[in-house]
Amino acid sequence: MAIRSMTGFAQIKGQQGKTAYTFSAKSVNHRFLDLHLRLPGKSELFEQQLRKLFKEKMHRGHVEVSLSLEYAGACGLSVNQELVAGYVKAFRELRDELDLHGEVDLNAVFRLNGVLSASSEMPDEAELQGALLPAAAELIDQLNANRRMEGDQTRAELEARMDQLERNTGEVEKLRGAILQAHLERIRGRMAELLEGKADPDRILQEAALLAERSDVQEEIVRLLTHIRH
Repeated sequence: MAIRSMTGFAQIKGQQGKTAYTFSAKSVNHRFLDLHLRLPGKSELFEQQLRKLFKEKMHRGHVEVSLSLEYAGACGLSVNQELVAGYVKAFRELRDELDLHGEVDLNAVFRLNGVLSASSEMPDEAELQGALLPAAAELIDQLNANRRMEGDQTRAELEARMDQLERNTGEVEKLRGAILQAHLERIRGRMAELLEGKADPDRILQEAALLAERSDVQEEIVRLLTHIRH
């Protein structure tokens, strides 16, 4: 069974007509599919289609998707004449009130926020979305491939650690018999020393065997090997 990591990154770049686009997606761990989209304005229909596509191809993870567009067509500048007129009027009123001289510097006015704005011929929305949906599908496939690759690396690391743990457990099992016997003899000698030979030797041996059995790690070894194989 393939393991798919929860973390990954993918990016797709392309062009539709005069519009260049960059699609990127990154994911981190999450119990369910938690999708966050950052799209250009007026993308409501495309957003619905994109969410549907991600839900079909992905089931878990906190996924952040962003789309940026760059149009290479002819651009022009438009002037907010109402805003300029307001600036000029305010300037002249303040000049007259303070009894100053001078006129408005249009170069300075054009540098003010909102006076100039770029305008361009916008691309056909339907054609653009027709190109973006296949790109989004490719993006998801790339993201899933990235997550599978990281999952394969994680699986290899886990298997290597399990193999080492199994070997270590086998070494412990080989030593178990000798350690158990040594523990039994140590308990027996200690009890005989404390009782100064006045107790029943068979009774001492029975109690020592009981204590040694409680110190046996065989049950833990079996349980550990079962978990490793699982």
